[in-house]
Amino acid sequence: MDYIIKELSYAWKCQNIPQLDFFIKSLNDSIGADKIICIAAGRMGYSIRAFAMRLMHIGLNSYFIGDTNLPRISRNSVLLFASVSGETATNLVYAQQAKNAGSIIFLITQSPDSSLAKLADHVLCINCTNSTQIMKTLAEQYTFILYDYIIASLIELRQLTADHVQLNHSILE
Repeated sequence: MDYIIKELSYAWKCQNIPQLDFFIKSLNDSIGADKIICIAAGRMGYSIRAFAMRLMHIGLNSYFIGDTNLPRISRNSVLLFASVSGETATNLVYAQQAKNAGSIIFLITQSPDSSLAKLADHVLCINCTNSTQIMKTLAEQYTFILYDYIIASLIELRQLTADHVQLNHSILE
């Protein structure tokens, strides 16, 4: 476990904090959008799905790609992508559709020069390359924690209370 925590700590130490702060501020400024749709594939999809749930907990209309109740996007929509490579074919299709609709595109990636980054309005770079774990495990772990940091920052920026968040939490469990 120590090596995993060490890798996560290193990824955080490599994080460009001014870029992260700007990304969060831009996301907060876009929250007047009618909806936020979170998009990622594979295990990155699982971490961003949890983020979509937390966005709902803080009172936002948020969805995950593939949800049966996913509404139509518009120019008032925010699409938040997570893609390590920035080249996932389905994500590129979704991003082009969002661009054509005039939606705002946010991207979290390790590849700032990728095709997806070129379509995005706001890009946050992460550094999860130096890992002894298999495939993209570090990026999946790191983004899961990063999303909690982003939510905590949004709660502070929006001056929300724990009671407000609790009111949006499901009681059907």
